[in-house]
Amino acid sequence: MYTRLALGMPDRASWLILLGFLAALTLLVWLMARLIRSQGGLRPTCRRIVWEVRMTRRAFAEPFRVFSRHRRWARILSGYLADPAAPGTALAALDHADSTTDDGCYALAVQLSPAREQVRVVVAGRDPLPPAGPWQKATAEPGEWSWSASAASVDPSDGPERMLLAVGVDRRQPGAVLVDWMRGPAALAVEGDPHASRGVLQALAAQIDHLPDGPPVLVARGVHPRHAGPDLDTLLDAQPEDAVAESSLTPVVVCWSPTPEQAARISELCAAGRLRALVGGRVPGASWTFHAEPGGRLLAPGLHLDLESAALPRAIARTIRRDRRQPPAGTAVLRPSPAAPATVPADAVPGPRTEAAQPQDARAEGPRDAVVPVQRDYADADFAADYAADLEADFAEPAPAPAPSPPFSSAPSGARAAEEAAEEAAEEAAEEKAGKAETVAPPETAETDPVRNEDLGDDGDLAEPAPAVPPSRSGGISAASGTTNERTSSQP
Repeated sequence: MYTRLALGMPDRASWLILLGFLAALTLLVWLMARLIRSQGGLRPTCRRIVWEVRMTRRAFAEPFRVFSRHRRWARILSGYLADPAAPGTALAALDHADSTTDDGCYALAVQLSPAREQVRVVVAGRDPLPPAGPWQKATAEPGEWSWSASAASVDPSDGPERMLLAVGVDRRQPGAVLVDWMRGPAALAVEGDPHASRGVLQALAAQIDHLPDGPPVLVARGVHPRHAGPDLDTLLDAQPEDAVAESSLTPVVVCWSPTPEQAARISELCAAGRLRALVGGRVPGASWTFHAEPGGRLLAPGLHLDLESAALPRAIARTIRRDRRQPPAGTAVLRPSPAAPATVPADAVPGPRTEAAQPQDARAEGPRDAVVPVQRDYADADFAADYAADLEADFAEPAPAPAPSPPFSSAPSGARAAEEAAEEAAEEAAEEKAGKAETVAPPETAETDPVRNEDLGDDGDLAEPAPAVPPSRSGGISAASGTTNERTSSQP
């Protein structure tokens, strides 16, 4: 038996819904076809979609990449500043490059790889000679470096006076980059983004102020919000009339956004050799100009440097704080903290005097000779005589103790027996007199401190005991008590 189901025909509302979906699908297909034609076909459209997805993902991941890159640059700079041998490697590279180039050419910037096994230099001058020795051309390498060489193959040599300043990390090939300010003009200007340029200016000023034997650093008002320095005009008026004899001791003036008149005056003083200037802004005349961008990028067109300097202020501040806590072993770029107290060799001065031993019974071990330590001879006769006098006074042999009394004999002499009998009779008379008395006077107690007794309470165990009765001077057996009194030895 079969069952038939009768399905009703769709009503008018259902037909309208179906027709609406069909029209929307047709419109969507038409729009997609139009979009594909506008992009040049199906394949260009697919490539465009893939590119949009990739850019969206990169935009979301960009903050994390920036943070990771910033930490890597900070580690590179901190590793260089914390390595005592790194400044020596940089100085050796610059000196060796100067000795290799022709007259009129010199190296003014150096880069150290993170592992300090490779060095690169920028050679400035007119028609420099081709690289020789361990140096090779670095034109094929990333960046605009002139020469490169292995750090182990660069031998240190005597060179001119230098002032190395860390300015950042190379963007194309990571590594700490340093410039020799003594090879450049006396004015160094940092311009561009206010926040980034101010951080670079403060980091450079802190490095110069932290140099071992560096010049005095005069910071004007406006460079740091927490440093209310003097006015720039006051600092410029206080400069000496003549140039300093040693160029490394020329005062360094640090200022921010000087007026055109002040900038012109700074340029004149720098040209006369009366000061060196770190300027936040532009300065006329000969100068090194660094351009700071908002993201931390630092460009130096005259030095052919493309750097990242966002991590420079933090790395310099961390290094200075570490040097204050723990003085470094020595560095040629950053000034070490105050030196630790000098240690004197143990054999340079006489050893300390030994403390006296605890007193012991003289009869137990018998008399002992004083132990005098053997002292070495000194070339200074006066010092030897004074020390011998002190030694003789400190380690002189003490006077001998009195001879002990003879041991008690079982047969005392007649005088000794009479003396003991008299003492025994006196004791018996005192006992009889005490028995006849009705009341006995309490013995006198030692005077105690009432405040101390109140603090201790009623507990007699914590009360201060009365002073002991001094022992008798007689030796042997006492006739009154029958106990043995030990003779205490004392020096006369």
